[in-house]
This record gives sequence, structure tokens and C-alpha cells, in this order.
Amino acid sequence: MTAQTLRAPAPTPAVRRRRSAIEREHADAVLATVRTVAQELIETELTAHLAQVNGNLEPGQPRLQRNGFRQRSWTTPLGTIGLDMPKLRIGSFRPLVVASGAAGRRRVVSFVVDAYAGVCGRAGLDDLIDRLGIEAADPARISELWDMVHSDVVAFHQRQINGDVHRYLWVDVEARAGERRGRSDEPRQVAIYSILEDHRIDLLATGLVGGSDPEAWTRLLMGLRDRGLDGVSLVVAHTHPGLEQAVAQVFGCPVQRDAGMFTKTLMRYVHPRHMHAVMRSVDDALHAADAGYAHAVIDDLVAQLASATPKVAELVGRTRHTLLALHDLPEEDRIHVRAVAIGTNGSAPRPAGTVARRGAHAYGLGRISPSSASARPRTASAAA
Repeated sequence: MTAQTLRAPAPTPAVRRRRSAIEREHADAVLATVRTVAQELIETELTAHLAQVNGNLEPGQPRLQRNGFRQRSWTTPLGTIGLDMPKLRIGSFRPLVVASGAAGRRRVVSFVVDAYAGVCGRAGLDDLIDRLGIEAADPARISELWDMVHSDVVAFHQRQINGDVHRYLWVDVEARAGERRGRSDEPRQVAIYSILEDHRIDLLATGLVGGSDPEAWTRLLMGLRDRGLDGVSLVVAHTHPGLEQAVAQVFGCPVQRDAGMFTKTLMRYVHPRHMHAVMRSVDDALHAADAGYAHAVIDDLVAQLASATPKVAELVGRTRHTLLALHDLPEEDRIHVRAVAIGTNGSAPRPAGTVARRGAHAYGLGRISPSSASARPRTASAAA
């Protein structure tokens, strides 16, 4: 098999976001689990080493025995932890998790972060042991180690939430090929983040939810409320049947439509030559200094789309309340929410104010004609 065959598939943008949020906001919890994994792997390897050496001794030869521990600092990509390095009465022992250097440290941290993010399970631990080169590991001890890791992961996802801090949420639904083919009811991985200051996000919950299953959305959000989340003022999300209903039922707050995903949806129905102007109009409305100007920009966009693509114009007008919901927030909070509401179409949220703010009229949207729009004959009803 070639190296290309053995290469793991690249993580999706949604997976990278979950990893980044965990590493940035919960490094202490991850490091505690990293220490548990590293320490148990050292003990597992030493136990196998002692059994192998002592099993090959001739009668009368002294048995290889432990001789206490010595403390050692182990620097990982997320910080430094202390390990208890075992000593032997005769000779020395250098465990593979330490001897593998920086590569070993990255592999252990990556495994723990993936476990917290819901990317890997017990198979990930087996793969880590294989990559480190640890042989003859006791399966029962490895199962116990996975139980310890799993317990830490469960505790992380069931931790109490300070409702005063997490007032704005972002629901990130991982895109799947089936969605593009119209099978939007297939269960997809959902991650719910809290939008913090400085454009940071904190992972609060994950789960599998079907796009049009309101009961599944309600159960996921109720789980957050049961953990102490209260006082949510706004939820940023791409539109999904049942989601707005669940948000209203659980938190009683509006939903801000993910503008990146919204413009991505419009790309299916607006002629490519005019898409740039539509995106600029949406961007201008989101960056408007006040709600009045934002609604005026959308009015202008709807008016200019009406003659060429009336169904798209009707869609934009009908969804304006979710597209511009962030303008009801205080200005000091709006900038943080805006960064997520604009930048979630397949990439990490980008800081607000990084694009030119021009209306549709500046890009010739008024020149849209019915003949040019007819190049995309599909209806826009599915985008609602």
C-alpha cells in the first residue's frame, strides 16, 4: 500500500472548528485527560515489558522490578504537564510515548481532542497505540483506559453552563452530500457554540439531528437549558425546518440566519454574473450602522430582483426578519455576533469589517434582466 492510500482523509471545516474551540477554550480539561492517557500508556507498556523480560529469565536470575518514580515535565502543544516516570532496580526504561518526541505528543493530544469533539471512539485509542508502536498491550487495561477517557468526555459534554455568559449561540450543521441532492432529512452532526468576545466560540454541545425533526432539535436545546443555559438572546443558524420552532419554544428568542449559507443557497437561483452584487447587498445590510438603513438595503435588493427573479425576491423579502435579527442587539454585542453570522459558510468565522461595504446599486444589480435570470430555471421555493 502506498503512503497516499494510508493517509487519513482531511477533516471537514466543521470538524476543524470543533477541534479549535476545544483546544482554545478547554485546554485545561484536555490536558488533564492527556496526562491520564500518557500515564496509563506508560504503565501499560512497562507492565508488558516486565512480563516479557521476566518470562525469559533463567532459573536463579534476579527478576526485573520497579524502583519508584521520578517526576518529568512533558510539554505538549497545549501546555506542560507532569508525568510519573517509572524507574527500575536494574537498567532503565524509556516509554515509547516519551521516546517518540514531538510526534508522540501531537498524537496523544490529537486523540484526546478528537475524543472530546466526537470525531473518534475506542478505535482511535487502538490507532494511537499502533502509531506509538506499543506492543503486547493488555486489552483489558486498554478498555479501562478508554472508559476513563469516555468518562472525561461525558463530563465535558454534561458540564454546567453559566447562562449569564452564553447569551448568543451559533448552530453549526455539518454539510453532507445528501443535502445537496435534496435529502435534507438525513441526520447530520450538529455543534452548538456560544459566541464570545474577540470572535471566539465555545463548544457547548454536539449531536445528530435530522433537518426537519423539530423534536430532535427541541431535545438538543432542552439539554442545554437543563445544564443551566438561560437568557439566550439570539441564535445564529442556517435555516432548518423545526429549528426556529425549537428555539422559540426552548429559549423564546429570534434566529439570525447564517448569511454565508444564505448567499450560498441563493447561488443556486441567481445568475452568476449578478451573484456578486447580491452578496454585497447582504453584506452591506449586515454591516449597516442602524436597522433602518439595513432594511432599506434589503428593500432596494428586493425591488431590483422583482422583475428578473420574482421568486428569489419574494424569498429575500420573506426571510429579512431572520437575516437582520442581529440589528436588535446592543452595538457592543453586535460586532461579535456579526463575525459569526457572516463567516460560517464552510470556513472559520472571519472578523467583521474585512470586506467593502457597498450596496447592490454600486455593482450594477439594476441591470438584471428576465432573460439573463432565466439561465437558472429552478424555483426558489426549496431555499426557504
